Amino acid sequence: MQVLSRHVWLFAILVALGTPNSQASAQPKGELNRIIEDEKEPEAEPRRMRVFSVVPYAIEDAAVEEAVRLASAGSFARAAGALAGSETMPATSKLFLKAYYLQRAGRSQQAARLFAKVAVANSVLAPFASFRLGAMQVQAGKGTAAVGHFVSAMAEPTLRAEAGSMLADLFERAGNVDRTIQAVEAALPWLRKGADRRAMLLRYSFLLFTNARETEARWVLNDLYMASSKPHRAVEDRVRFHYGEGFEELRVLALLHQGSRSSLRRRLAQVEKSAVPLPYEQSMLRGALARLARRNRELALQHFEDASNAAKTREGLEAALYFRGRTLESLDRDLEARDMYDTLLNNREFPLFRPLLVRQASICIREGVPGDGVAYLERLFSSSYVGEDLSEAYWKAGVIHYLAQRWADAEVPWAQLQYHHYYDERAAWEFYGPMARYWRTRALQESGRVDLAVQLFLEQATNQTGYYALQALNRAGEAGYQLHAAAPANYETSPLALPDTLLLPAEFAASAEFFRLGIWQLAFDTARGRLPSAISSGQAAAFMASAWKRANPRGGWRSYRRMMADLPRTSDNGARMWASSFPIDYLPLILKAAKRSGLGPHIIAAIVRFESNFNPKVASSAGAIGLLQVKRNTGSDVSIHCLGKGRVNRRTLRDPETNLLLGAIYVAALFKRHHNDWAIALAAYNAGPGTAKWWLSRFEKLDADEIIEQFTYPNTVGYVKRVTAAAPLYWSLFYPFMGAESPDVHLPTVVPDKLNPFLDEVGGSCYSSP
Repeated sequence: MQVLSRHVWLFAILVALGTPNSQASAQPKGELNRIIEDEKEPEAEPRRMRVFSVVPYAIEDAAVEEAVRLASAGSFARAAGALAGSETMPATSKLFLKAYYLQRAGRSQQAARLFAKVAVANSVLAPFASFRLGAMQVQAGKGTAAVGHFVSAMAEPTLRAEAGSMLADLFERAGNVDRTIQAVEAALPWLRKGADRRAMLLRYSFLLFTNARETEARWVLNDLYMASSKPHRAVEDRVRFHYGEGFEELRVLALLHQGSRSSLRRRLAQVEKSAVPLPYEQSMLRGALARLARRNRELALQHFEDASNAAKTREGLEAALYFRGRTLESLDRDLEARDMYDTLLNNREFPLFRPLLVRQASICIREGVPGDGVAYLERLFSSSYVGEDLSEAYWKAGVIHYLAQRWADAEVPWAQLQYHHYYDERAAWEFYGPMARYWRTRALQESGRVDLAVQLFLEQATNQTGYYALQALNRAGEAGYQLHAAAPANYETSPLALPDTLLLPAEFAASAEFFRLGIWQLAFDTARGRLPSAISSGQAAAFMASAWKRANPRGGWRSYRRMMADLPRTSDNGARMWASSFPIDYLPLILKAAKRSGLGPHIIAAIVRFESNFNPKVASSAGAIGLLQVKRNTGSDVSIHCLGKGRVNRRTLRDPETNLLLGAIYVAALFKRHHNDWAIALAAYNAGPGTAKWWLSRFEKLDADEIIEQFTYPNTVGYVKRVTAAAPLYWSLFYPFMGAESPDVHLPTVVPDKLNPFLDEVGGSCYSSP
């Protein structure tokens, strides 16, 4: 028992001092720049790099080669014996690999003795040996002895999720609720997979209820319930129990919050056919569908007003008010929405209480009063729980400081966002890490640290792909560096291939050693845990891709891309990885439309990819049709004024050649009107020229990259970033069919005061090639 108490004490110190997002003590209030109390973030300096050998020992050493051959055939005991003949492998590495093989051979006692020697050695492998020792002790029914091993393992950040989870299991079996909660809180911030996080949060909520922390428990359950259109049965049962008769109307709120347009339509059809009248749900569904159709948002307000009148519980009334506020926001009636949201925020148990605080901060930023957003975010941070996704809140906190020209303070939340909120599996094309890195560097630039900012822009531009890499490239170009957004794709070199040595972040030491040992999955997992470091090195991305493919030879690159924010560039050895995400069809027609319009074929292909994914029969609820999603009025204007032909109909717009030609000429006109600024022109195409013009006038004092982040349609922001990033990739992947000259993405820092004339505004002139 004394041993257990000593290890618990060590673990408590570890939890208190070394776990990110730990909120065991009260969070500070009143200063946004003090919202982060976890381990100190790295300074905004280039990462410390080191040259690693990545040549597998099996290539250099015949004994290791024989051991690997035997292990691949399933003869792990013989493989362990073969390692005795190795003379080049470091002693600690040999012990670890031998123990690894013996463990797989079922010889646990022998393996444990070897892992114990590695665990006390001065080696990057020591924490991993400790973790395996702990797992073996648990399997042997010696939970008390395992505690110390897991505590030691938690010195390695990439093991904190697993080690913390195992400690939680041990403490829970011992009936120690307090220590179980501590272990769960230690593991939560390091869980990367969404499913694992949700399962741990569910467990956390029940532990909080047991420990009489009911308010926090309800916050966790509410967030879990609202985050999924099909919540876990245990979550739903607990929420149902808490809200009682208000649950049915609360369920409607969850449906509207997470449901797709098609699911809302299906549910509305069911409600309208129901023998039991459901006026509240019917009004809410009609309002939601009208809100999603931009032309019917005034009608949506009336539907939500009808729902308010039909609501039978407080939960139903609050849900109707919430969506009235969302509709007012979409109509740019922000101040009315803010007043409505303030009414809802009087109830701390409103299921969307914390997301609503972030919405309020967003409104304050848009309305030019970012200081007012401080109070909302402070309420959020003071009421947050361990493991809560605060990504958007950190982003808004940085924006508030940035707009107030408090550059150093802006770095603080963006550093947290960059290093601990790097993944978002729900939005495979959007990652907070690259965004935070770019804007953190912008803050450095604005604060006068220009040389460092340019160096970091160059790192991001040359080692990453995506929208923010292009923005960084543009900033580096302003400093006099001549860089290109794209180079011909390299299909010759396999992503498996690596040079003998790589310049990697120093934190990759364990990953590189696992790679040399031939334990590919561990090499990838430990590197992924250090992913924020990888963006300082294109070679790190190549290393991770090679390790993953070796561990998953049958795995497709598309699944890998969904996991990662950074991939090797197509011009390095990443072409095969990107190709599955960027298909091409109708290439001859795209080239023909590009020649007629003067628009680059890579731009047309990128727009088609995200408008219709090359399906000519797609039609949107807004009336956009075909490959480039052209509306009939727009297509008719282009046909009459630019091509000298008549009006078009739905059948005409489904024809790929006609659709591409009309759409390309229209997009080319938008590009010319907006001085070839890709991002602003694409926003005008997605949201409409009138809306884009209003945004530009509303945020006229901001730089172009700042304006894009402030667009009031989130879908438009994502669309701009995806298409802008995809265009140079299309050129690379299909070089030289889309032109021999490398295209540069034009992203000027300042939006011109005066827009060029456009189509019918000047009597029908068209920007197109003859």
